[in-house]
Amino acid sequence: MVMKRVLVCRLGAIIASTILLAAATAECFAAEQQVSAVSIWPAWRGGMRCEGRSRFRGPHSVKEDWRLKLGDGDFVTAPVIDAQGRLFVVFQHSPWSQYTADSEDTLIVVEPRRRAKYAVGTGAVFGSPVIDMCGRLLLGTYENGLMLFDFFPDGHLLLKRVHRTEGFIVSPLLLTGQWVWAIEANQSECDRRCICFDVKDFRQRLSSEAPEQYTGRMASDGIRTYAVQEHAKLKAFDNEDLGVYPWQISPDESALEIGQPAIGLDGTIHFAALHEDATGRVFAVSPDGKVKWSNNIEGTPRSPAITRTGDVIYATSGGNGGLYSFSVAGNLKWKIKLPLSELGEPIVDRDGYVYVSSLTGDVFCVSPLGEEMWRYSMPCERQRCSLSPVLFDDSGLYFVSNGTLYTLSEPEPEYTGGPSVPVTPETDSRAR
Repeated sequence: MVMKRVLVCRLGAIIASTILLAAATAECFAAEQQVSAVSIWPAWRGGMRCEGRSRFRGPHSVKEDWRLKLGDGDFVTAPVIDAQGRLFVVFQHSPWSQYTADSEDTLIVVEPRRRAKYAVGTGAVFGSPVIDMCGRLLLGTYENGLMLFDFFPDGHLLLKRVHRTEGFIVSPLLLTGQWVWAIEANQSECDRRCICFDVKDFRQRLSSEAPEQYTGRMASDGIRTYAVQEHAKLKAFDNEDLGVYPWQISPDESALEIGQPAIGLDGTIHFAALHEDATGRVFAVSPDGKVKWSNNIEGTPRSPAITRTGDVIYATSGGNGGLYSFSVAGNLKWKIKLPLSELGEPIVDRDGYVYVSSLTGDVFCVSPLGEEMWRYSMPCERQRCSLSPVLFDDSGLYFVSNGTLYTLSEPEPEYTGGPSVPVTPETDSRAR
């Protein structure tokens, strides 16, 4: 009888924890949908999951609509887009290794309806901005810490708050509901901590322990946040109890580093490990830190994109550069070699079409079956191109190359007219 009671209690605890986990998952999905409802593309890689997937249908054939000169800079961040269609991109004027307190980057704001833009000085910036659930813009800077922008009624930016951090923000920001995550470095950049702020009051809620070193690559499913460390390690943070670290793994002991992770709808964490011989191995890890599958990949892998069906798309650079598609179970579905060696980060549309750019100014579209649909080339000098294109509505795509914003779309189908009808006295009288 006692044993039965123990079993019943354990079963009840398991059921209760399952219900709580399901409720937390539903809550984080609702928060993510709310951000998506506010913004078209609220963050680098599309959101906190960093899965590079758009809710729009991309162009399956291509033409150029218009272009707009934005400015000059040696580097450019990936664009983000708010609910009004305004596009934000940062022009970086120095390599990260040469940043100082006097470095000055430029935030460019584009209003596509008027095809107009204006610029805001920000100080040195290490990554793309992020848009919160209220439609405000957050930016992590090298010298000024966190900068919060809102908008005047005429649409121009209003700097509402500057929150100076102890060190320098050296990563893109990650927004997970009420938390803002970033990597903070000290003066010599020898100590890189993972920090977390409350977006409501900017109070710091977490500073990871030293001497752990973080690379700036993070993703979250809303329940846990996963941060990449040096020496090819991945660490999990609990979003409810920020001082709890559920696990830390080194999935590939021979790897030099781990790339940007992406999280599927089932909670699986996908990422690539880079080896010294410029080859990689891609991994799928469950939310409890167990490796589900891994597979070899040729070339230097970029951040993955994940389709609605769970397929994982990797772009690789180098002599064997191209696109690879892996199934949910980790089997290679297809691969396609693209003619240019330096590919950026792929994105996928709602139907599974893949869009990827090169650092020489080319954008490719590849079908869900691995067939190249089109290629569009733009001038690009000194690799001054954004790392990935962005879809802004059905059949509409933005890409920044050589300081210019290009708008690509799908051509209207040609009207060939209706079927020919022989002219007879009856049809002629009806026409009259």
